[in-house]
Amino acid sequence: YWDKSGKFKNDPYAFLFSLVNDLNKPLKLVNNGSGNTIFCDAELGPTFGGGHDLCISSHCNSNQESFSNLGHTFQHQLIQYGSIEAKTFLAGIHKFQVEDIEVFNLSYAI
Repeated sequence: YWDKSGKFKNDPYAFLFSLVNDLNKPLKLVNNGSGNTIFCDAELGPTFGGGHDLCISSHCNSNQESFSNLGHTFQHQLIQYGSIEAKTFLAGIHKFQVEDIEVFNLSYAI
């Protein structure tokens, strides 16, 4: 599904899930249906959401250029897009270095 197009794609089933966060409990961030769930670009790693709710940089394990800004496409009632909480909720800081990442693709039978 990812490519080098530099464009957004829509996956109506996409969501973000956090095991460790400021609430100290697992959390599913749902897709608001805006259509910009996945951003494909040759210069970035996995990037989710129209406002780059979660952006994993190239060479993410050796720099601190990955970042989050939740609430544009993937929302939770306690997180407002652009707020400090939106930028620090997942990693504790806005820009971070990635140690581990898991991206899953689920296939749905029709």
